[in-house]
Amino acid sequence: MFFSCIAFGVTSTIYVISVSFKDQFQISCTDYTQHLLFVVGGLSHVPCSTVATLIYYSATCSRLWWLLICFSWNKATRTANLLDDSRTRVIMLILGIPLAPLMLALLAKAVAANPLTGLCFIGAASSGTDWIFNFCRELILFLISSLALSSACCRLLGSDDQEVNGFAGVIAAIYPIGALIYMLCFINNATQPNLALDRSFNAVSATKFSFDLLLSFIMCTFCLIYLFFRIVRSSPKVSKEGYQPAIPKLPQPAIPGSVRSNTYASTFRTNNMI
Repeated sequence: MFFSCIAFGVTSTIYVISVSFKDQFQISCTDYTQHLLFVVGGLSHVPCSTVATLIYYSATCSRLWWLLICFSWNKATRTANLLDDSRTRVIMLILGIPLAPLMLALLAKAVAANPLTGLCFIGAASSGTDWIFNFCRELILFLISSLALSSACCRLLGSDDQEVNGFAGVIAAIYPIGALIYMLCFINNATQPNLALDRSFNAVSATKFSFDLLLSFIMCTFCLIYLFFRIVRSSPKVSKEGYQPAIPKLPQPAIPGSVRSNTYASTFRTNNMI
């Protein structure tokens, strides 16, 4: 959950920087013979390609970390035990798997800028590349996460040893629902081309454009709730019963009463005699 929040945070930061400084860095436009040309598919532009690459890579990594929650929320499954035993390999796979579709997208020249938002994305060059690199990614992760959640739930039915993190299970179930909504946006744009993002800005196109930001908000919110819950549970309860002072009183040896009285009496007699 923590690494997924970091990856989503990187994605959101790139979004904010791209929107704030798109004119200063000419992210979506390039200068050609003293004229600004809008970056389209097949036109090589380093700032646009860099922004699109960083967004796609960090967004894919964040989804893979979320997918890992779908496999590990039930510790009684064999897959969760294998993931715990090979953490280093899992981290390397999560960081390396997004590089394969990213290289294919760059070779296919699928990077382009969106005319309404002015941001560069992988798959914005054409509807075909958008379906290949974005829709197929969500479809594959949706199927894998659904299978992982269903197998873990079936494991709960016939097992007495239940090591389940219910909070993580709720978070894991959110991603397949979000991925299904994202894929429905693709299907809606295919059936109604006038509602596509490059033609009009509506609820469907806004959901498709801000899907990474919505996932980032959901994951970061759940992470903060989880951290707050752990802090509250770990803090000791304040109670007046059994209160101990900060500096305890050291025990002092008791002075016998007979010695004190004898000493006073002997001193009094001596003074009278004098």
